[in-house]
Amino acid sequence: MPIAFARRFGVLGLKEENGRMPLALKSSDVIHAADKIAVLLGVPCVPFLASEPDILRVLNEAYGLQETGVEHVIESLHDENGSIRDVVLASGDLLDHAGSSQVTKLVNLVLLEAVQRRASDVHVQPWEHRLQVRLRIDGVLYDFVEPPRTLLDEIVSRIKVMGRMNIAEKRLPQDGRTTVKVGDRTIDLRISTLPTCYG
Repeated sequence: MPIAFARRFGVLGLKEENGRMPLALKSSDVIHAADKIAVLLGVPCVPFLASEPDILRVLNEAYGLQETGVEHVIESLHDENGSIRDVVLASGDLLDHAGSSQVTKLVNLVLLEAVQRRASDVHVQPWEHRLQVRLRIDGVLYDFVEPPRTLLDEIVSRIKVMGRMNIAEKRLPQDGRTTVKVGDRTIDLRISTLPTCYG
């Protein structure tokens, strides 16, 4: 089960017993998720109620989401559609992240949130001791998330790869373009990088 789907609906699948999977739900309001999961996994589900903090704690342990700073940032973001794709190019889709690296997941989640919030711009801005991601919504820049400062080079490299830019060039501004898919929507992105005092 994709971790983002589990977080979105507050569900936790347990070990299958007698051909049926016990399914912990945070509330009866998400009972419809049991049907989706049954179809997804191809096994009948037996739903029962559990507290949301307990569900999230077990999810974190099961998916190993407390080991690094980037995982903490990813955990703080959510995916309304259930999953995120690891290849964010014309042939890829932001809605599934199986097998992707942590930085790729992070970049994809930020882009997906930007699309969902109808942001016109995403700013990744390094400071001396922190890294800030901001979204421009209706002409106003809003603080969004602060990934670990140590991930700056990896995040910038990922963005440059998406825009087909030279990842070795750090002294000159660069421009690139890419296309992402979110479900059945195709979105063109213009990507710009430029050197600053801190990276």
